[in-house]
Amino acid sequence: DEAQFKYDHEFLHENNLNPGEHHIYCFIGNLSSRYELDTVASAAKILQTQNKVNVRLVICGSGEMLKILKDVAIEYPLLVLPGWINKDQINTLLTVSKAGILPYPSSLDFIRSYPNKVGEYLSKNLPILSSVKGEMMSLLEEWNCGITYENNSPKSLVNAIEFIENNENERKIMSENAEKCFKDKFDSQL
Repeated sequence: DEAQFKYDHEFLHENNLNPGEHHIYCFIGNLSSRYELDTVASAAKILQTQNKVNVRLVICGSGEMLKILKDVAIEYPLLVLPGWINKDQINTLLTVSKAGILPYPSSLDFIRSYPNKVGEYLSKNLPILSSVKGEMMSLLEEWNCGITYENNSPKSLVNAIEFIENNENERKIMSENAEKCFKDKFDSQL
């Protein structure tokens, strides 16, 4: 049962993530060059340059972008790359995150339907920061459970993160709405 997952303190410790201190934004998935993961990496650079030392952008998974992202993370510790993670680690990360990131292109396959990650983020009451236009953008607007930022725009992603950082009350509302949206639209499909 998912409610019985083991909270993985070791995973957080190994990746220097402290939920009491860090505001965690996560992406879990295939690190494909098709996704706009470089936008997330560039957002980490901007946030670090602005001295937003409490923010952590955590990108989990493996794939062709891992090496490129690792090169950025060496210089910018706001970007955290745990690599491939197991189910308990995924649940732990989703539980401690402030929002989930969907850095996908607004290509036809993504515009027409919801990426798989959506249900996963919403099931943990996570607001979603998404760059996908179309259905995804409509969902976030209709349910007020996230923010759509501009494709390939690190600054736009930074603005979305700053909005979440500066509006905890609004983030809580989005979180509650994420839960409602999940129950209404996704729960029966899992």
